Amino acid sequence: MPGFLRHRRRRPDVGEYRGRRAEAGRRDQRHPGPLPHARILLLNYLKLITTEGGCFPTIPISDPDAIWLGHKLIELNSMLARVANTTDIDLVDTYATSDGHDVCQAPGVRWGEGLIPFSSTPVGPAAPFHPNQLGANHQANSILAVLGAR
Repeated sequence: MPGFLRHRRRRPDVGEYRGRRAEAGRRDQRHPGPLPHARILLLNYLKLITTEGGCFPTIPISDPDAIWLGHKLIELNSMLARVANTTDIDLVDTYATSDGHDVCQAPGVRWGEGLIPFSSTPVGPAAPFHPNQLGANHQANSILAVLGAR
């Protein structure tokens, strides 16, 4: 086997994914209430990739791959919502409030960076498919809104 194949990251199989999902739901057993009045929030993911296709060549991912990633993001956020609902955790839904701010948008509009990240807010390196400063600000404001709602 060539060296580059031996060192590739292995994708988790379905069983591992289900195990991680179950583990996420066992938070209460691992932390049996040392702070009975604590409020736990679970922040889901911004809509950084849509289900409508990509924006090749700006983001060098094919439309089918972008659509697949967009659907996986929906699945991931659905799993997080189920965990929040079954463990009495408050979900902070930033996905529903981030329409029009995906990685295909112009700098200053997008709330995350693409595959080759370079943030304009502030200018500098960023992490691929992670929130930039605008996205982080939205996440923080969403958390504050949920905390103030109760």
